[in-house]
Amino acid sequence: MAAASGQIATNQLEGQLGFIRAGKKAIVGLDLKREGALATFECASSAPGGKEVVTLEGSAIGAVKPIDRMSAQFTDTYTQKAGHQTPEQFEGGLKDTLVSSVVAGLEKSSEQTGLAATLTVTGEEPLEVKAKP
Repeated sequence: MAAASGQIATNQLEGQLGFIRAGKKAIVGLDLKREGALATFECASSAPGGKEVVTLEGSAIGAVKPIDRMSAQFTDTYTQKAGHQTPEQFEGGLKDTLVSSVVAGLEKSSEQTGLAATLTVTGEEPLEVKAKP
């Protein structure tokens, strides 16, 4: 999907709900991921060719609110600390991190990446994300 200059558009993503923290004060998360690249974009660079190509892979988990009540609108909050996604896994689940690969000229590097964003998702019909058994 093409985006305007200064914007990044993701490829079609898959979402999976899970517990960031289970129990009495549960936190439910939405894990956004896909096979292959989540997004690919270009940045200006001093590297040969004058640009860097950045590819994001892996997944990011954000806290979902509200839970345990019907709503047509949800807020997903994605956080990072020191360039690492927090959280990196659902409670009891396997670690799945967000990674960026950068190609600048003939140089390629990869590193763990953190996403900080707040998304508001509005559906046509109200849904309930249940955290209580």
